Amino acid sequence: MVAGIGIGLGYRYLRIRHAATERQLESMGEFMVGLIIAFSVVWCSVRILQNVTLMPRPWALLPELVSVQVPFLQHEGLPASAPAISIMLACLAWRYVGRRGRYRLMWYAAAACLLSVVSGVNWPVEVAAGGLIGWIGARMGQWYSRFARRVVAGFQ
Repeated sequence: MVAGIGIGLGYRYLRIRHAATERQLESMGEFMVGLIIAFSVVWCSVRILQNVTLMPRPWALLPELVSVQVPFLQHEGLPASAPAISIMLACLAWRYVGRRGRYRLMWYAAAACLLSVVSGVNWPVEVAAGGLIGWIGARMGQWYSRFARRVVAGFQ
């Protein structure tokens, strides 16, 4: 899903970059830098913490309550990756969308977190930790984008 969003954004950028104003190109570039940094931070943090914690999945501990996922591919721990990515994307896109878009972002992030718990894939604590890591990654991506702009402006 994240790859699809990234490909869609990249394709849209390539399609409109010749007709876009300077401000539009600037905001698209800022968003893409933030997205790349945030995704790198979130994915590396999530994978490292999952390999360290090795928290068992709900379906592994409660097979009578949750349908078992077949085939068993890998065992992940705390935090959950899907909520981390959905919160990260919502936080990064927040300032670029209008009021209706913000409602959609809130529903998207809430649905990703809730469905992950309801389906028995993640524990609530994993979702909360994933959301926190997603928010931190988005803030770091936004900070880096502003920092890089100041550094480049200082050299000119």
